[in-house]
Amino acid sequence: MDTHTRYSFPLAVALLAAFWQTAQASDEAEIYRLITPESTISSFGVGYVGTNNGAYFGEYNGMNERSAFGLLGASIVKRDNETGTWYKFTTTNLGLEDRNIRWEQERQGDWGYSIDYSQIPRYNPFTIITRLGGIGTTTQTINGLGAAQNVELKTERKRFTIDLNKYLPAGYDFKVRYIHEDKTGDRMYGQGDPTAPNTVNFLAEPINWTTQQAEAILSYTGEDLQLSGGYYGAWFDNSNPALNIINGAGGNPPAVTSLSPMALPPGNHSNQANLSGGYNFSPTTRGNFKAAYTQQLQSQAFVVPALPGTSNLQGRVDTYLGQAGLTSQLTNKLSMLADVRYENRDDKTPILTYFTPATGTQDGTNEPRSIRTYDGKLQASYVLPMGFRFTGGGEYIVKDRNEFAIRSVSFRNKTYEMNYLGELRRAISETVTGAVSYVHSDRWGSPFLTNVAFGTGVVGSNNIAPLYLANRTADTVKVSTNWTPTEKLSFQAFGSGGWVDYSSRYNLVNNQNLGLSSGQTQNYSADATYVFTEKWQANAWYSRNDIRVSQSTCTGATGSPATCPFGASWGVWLQNVSNSFGVGTKGKVTSQLEVGADVEYSNIADHYPMARLQPPTGPVGFAPEINTQIFDVKLNAKYALQKNMGFRFNYIYNHFRTNDWTWNNWTGNSGYTDGTRVTQSNNQVVNFIGLAYYYTFQ
Repeated sequence: MDTHTRYSFPLAVALLAAFWQTAQASDEAEIYRLITPESTISSFGVGYVGTNNGAYFGEYNGMNERSAFGLLGASIVKRDNETGTWYKFTTTNLGLEDRNIRWEQERQGDWGYSIDYSQIPRYNPFTIITRLGGIGTTTQTINGLGAAQNVELKTERKRFTIDLNKYLPAGYDFKVRYIHEDKTGDRMYGQGDPTAPNTVNFLAEPINWTTQQAEAILSYTGEDLQLSGGYYGAWFDNSNPALNIINGAGGNPPAVTSLSPMALPPGNHSNQANLSGGYNFSPTTRGNFKAAYTQQLQSQAFVVPALPGTSNLQGRVDTYLGQAGLTSQLTNKLSMLADVRYENRDDKTPILTYFTPATGTQDGTNEPRSIRTYDGKLQASYVLPMGFRFTGGGEYIVKDRNEFAIRSVSFRNKTYEMNYLGELRRAISETVTGAVSYVHSDRWGSPFLTNVAFGTGVVGSNNIAPLYLANRTADTVKVSTNWTPTEKLSFQAFGSGGWVDYSSRYNLVNNQNLGLSSGQTQNYSADATYVFTEKWQANAWYSRNDIRVSQSTCTGATGSPATCPFGASWGVWLQNVSNSFGVGTKGKVTSQLEVGADVEYSNIADHYPMARLQPPTGPVGFAPEINTQIFDVKLNAKYALQKNMGFRFNYIYNHFRTNDWTWNNWTGNSGYTDGTRVTQSNNQVVNFIGLAYYYTFQ
C-alpha cells in the first residue's frame, strides 16, 4: 500500500464522521428551533396620520384626526421542556384604541387556559350640528342649548374573555368559556311624533350595556361514538332603561311634541342545554344528531306602569330543536345524505290588553310570535364516467305560525318551500377543476286570511302580502374553476347569478301589482397568484356585485278593497353595483431588505330610476345617483440590521370620496324637525406613515 492510500482512508473516515456530526447538529438545531419558537417585540415605534377628515378611515381605530400614535405590539412564546408547558403572550395595537392583549398557558394533551382583553371603538362618521342638551345623560332637552354645537358621538366595547380546557381520561375533555363585555357611549337616535306625520326629533341614545356569555361543554370521543353536551347562557343588562325628553323653547323650526320617558332596549337573558353527537355504524355509514332546549326571558320593569298589578312583560320564549342525519357511501360511486330537522319556537308571553281604546288595526293586546319549522333534506352524489361527479337533491320546509286575532296586513298560517339542487363537478385535468350548480326554489302557502278592523268588522285593504309570507320562485346558478397551469401560476374564478320573482305576491289593483315584484343578483370574482422567483411573487384580483330590485307603489289609494287612481301608480328600479380590484407584490430586494406593495380600488354606485306605470306613462325622473369610491395604497418594508433585529416601515394612502346626498344638511321638511343638521365630508384623504423597531429572541 502506497503512502497516499495509507493516509486517504483514515482521512475519508474522519471527514465522514465530521459530516455526520454536522448533519446531526443541524437536525438538532432544527428540532430545537421548532420546540423553541422565536419571540418578537413586533412593534415599538410611532405612526403619524395626516388628514383633515379621516372619519371612515378611523371609524374603528380612532385614527380619524391629524395626530401621532404609538405602535406597540409583541409576541412572546416560551416552552418548559421538562413539563411540555407553553407560555404565550401577545399584544396588538397598544398605542391605538382598537387594542388587544392575550395570555395563554397550555400543557399539551393535559390542560390549557387563555385570558383575552380587547377594546373596539366606533366613531360616528357624520358631523352633527345640534342644539340638543344633555347628550351623554338620560335626560335630554330638545333645543336646550342657546346655539348649535358640533357633536361627536362614539361608542366603545371593552371585552374580557377567559377560556379553560381540560383533557380527562377515557376520551373525555371539558371546556369552559366566559365573556364579559361593556359597551358605553352615545349613538344617533330619534323620536317621531305620532300626531304629526314626517316629523322627528334628534336624540343621542346613552349606551351603558353589559353583556355576559357563559358556555360549558363536556365531550367524549370514542372509536365509533362521539358526543358533546353542554350549557350556554347569555345575559344583557341596560343600565339606562329609559330616556327622559324635555321640549325646550324657541326651536326653529319648533320641535315636535315629545313623548317622555322613552323606553330603551330592556334587559333579558337566555339559557340553553344542548347535546350533539355522531356514530359510525360502519366504515361507510355515519349518523349525527343534535337536540337543544332554549328558554329566553325578558322581565325588566316597565318604564311606565302599563296595567294594574303588571310591572313587566313577563316575556318568555321556549325553543325546542331536534335534528338527525345520516350519510352513507353505498357503493364506490354512490353516496347519499339524509337529514331531518324540527324547531318549535313557542312564545309563552302572557297576552294582555295594554292599550285602550283599541284602534282599527289592533285590539290593544301584545302579539305572541310562535312558529314551528319542519325541514327535510335528501341528497345523493354519483361518480359518472370521464371523471364527472353529479350531486342532486331536494329540501322541503314547512313553517306553521300562530294566527293573530286582529291584523294590520295580510297573513297566512303556513308556508311551504321546496328547494332542488343539481351540481356537476369535474377534475378536467391535473391542473384544472371546475363545478357548476343550479338551485331552484318554490314557496307557497295556505290561503291568506282576510283583515278585519277591530270592533267594526270592516274588511281591510288586503292588497299586500308580507315579503316573508309571499309566494315566490327563486333560481341560483354558480360556476367556479381552479387552474394551476404551472407551479408558479394559480388562477381561481367564481360567478353566480340569482333571480327571484314575487309577481304573484299581490292582488291586482287597476291591473297593477304593488310592492316588490322581482330581484336579481350577479356576482363575479377572479384572482391569480404568480411566483416569479423564490424571493418574488405577485397577485391580482377583481370582483363585481350587481343587485337589482323592481317595485311599485300607489299614492292616494281609496276604498275597501283599495283601488289605485289612474296616474297614481309608480315604479322604481333600484340597483347597487360595486366593482373592486387590487394588485400586490412582495419580495426580497437584498438579504436584509424585504418590501411589499398593495393597491386596491372600489367603486360603489346606487341608481334610483322611476316612472309612472299608468297613463300618462313614461319616465318622470329619478333621484340622483349615489357614487362612492375608495382608493387604497399600502407600502411596507422590513430592513434587518442583524438577523434578529431591524426596522419596519409602513405607508398607507386612503382616499374616500362620495356624492351621497342623503345626509348632507339633513334638516327641514326632509330631516330633523328640531333643526339638527347632519353632514359628512364628501372627500376624505388620509396619509399614514409608521416606523417601528422589532427584535426577536428565543
